[in-house]
Amino acid sequence: MTGRRPNNRRTVVCALALCSLVVTSLAVGCSSSQQGDSQRITPRAQPEPPQRVLSILSDWFQDLPTPVPAVQPFVQGSSTIVVLPDTQVYAELYPEIFERQTRWIADHRHERDIRFALHLGDITEHGNQREWESAVDAMRWLDGRVPYALVGGNHDYGRGGNAESRDSLLSTYFPVRKFRDGPTFGGTYNADVLDNSYHLFSAGGREWIAVMLEWGPRKDVVEWADKVLSAYPNRTAIVVTHAYLFDDGTRYDQAREDQPWNPHHYGTAKLPGGVFDGQELWDTLINEHGNVAMVLSGHVLGDGTGLLSSKGKHGNTVHQMLSNYQMLEEGGRGYLRLLEILPGGNKIQVKTYSPWIDDYLTDQDQQFEIDIDVRLSEDANPIREASPELSMATLTGD
Repeated sequence: MTGRRPNNRRTVVCALALCSLVVTSLAVGCSSSQQGDSQRITPRAQPEPPQRVLSILSDWFQDLPTPVPAVQPFVQGSSTIVVLPDTQVYAELYPEIFERQTRWIADHRHERDIRFALHLGDITEHGNQREWESAVDAMRWLDGRVPYALVGGNHDYGRGGNAESRDSLLSTYFPVRKFRDGPTFGGTYNADVLDNSYHLFSAGGREWIAVMLEWGPRKDVVEWADKVLSAYPNRTAIVVTHAYLFDDGTRYDQAREDQPWNPHHYGTAKLPGGVFDGQELWDTLINEHGNVAMVLSGHVLGDGTGLLSSKGKHGNTVHQMLSNYQMLEEGGRGYLRLLEILPGGNKIQVKTYSPWIDDYLTDQDQQFEIDIDVRLSEDANPIREASPELSMATLTGD
């Protein structure tokens, strides 16, 4: 199917209610008499006051589902960035769904002008060899077709994916050398470790930079990301990290006790460098750069969606988006996010689509439009884009 069918229950109930009102009105409006007693006239019943009828109808209809909005069509001339939310259950149990996602991206790269794909982390469930091999097999469909970038989630770190350490097989199965010769590769925090990287690409008439940050970024990593964003103030920026926004549309904040799964709740928080949650990343990094347009994250259960649009200190609007579907049947039913940059390059149409079941989610938290409102600058001197690495040593001069 290409979209959800409209819910016609409201229409049917309305029709039945109106029919009932008509029948009642006709019955009330007619006098009755008994045969042989023509002089006896039954008193006319008093009709319900109009306000009472409206109140009854309101009570009937208030809990009924409303029709689902139609799928917004792809606008010719748009460019697309695809977002892959948590694939951990696919890697463990349903590798065919993971593969269907990436094959769809590759197959529609020309039709949708797909310029880049971003993975939000929790690539695997337990971080074991079999699951990483499933991930490699799926992502291989993008090799040489659509450039992509990944971050690790908590399930990609530690023994069995427990995030008690920063040990991960991410760079073993997705080695930096695999990306270094690609046309979009910018650099990494550590020379041969993919956990923190940045990438440069063009889409929708804009020059973009995607800064990919590890699960619960450490203090030194946040400082590195700050320097990367400062080095490219002329590029519209996307920051990706696994845990940032909660499903109530607020940033993760360790000061709150009602947000489970904060990076501060895991063993990695006790390691050197600590961790930064969403609010800490906003205060020290995101808010400081006028070229940041979006922050993308996954990780959170609940309904798995969230949107927060905030003004940065330079006047730019930062759209912070959560998308995660792992709690659905089959570990997510193959849903991914499509960021369609509309012609003109100033608006993005956000969609949620599953190539596994050929279905769009069109509720207001799954399909919406955002403005690209950034403050770009040519004042700084960006690092030469041809350089193979922008490591911490390069940035600090060490």
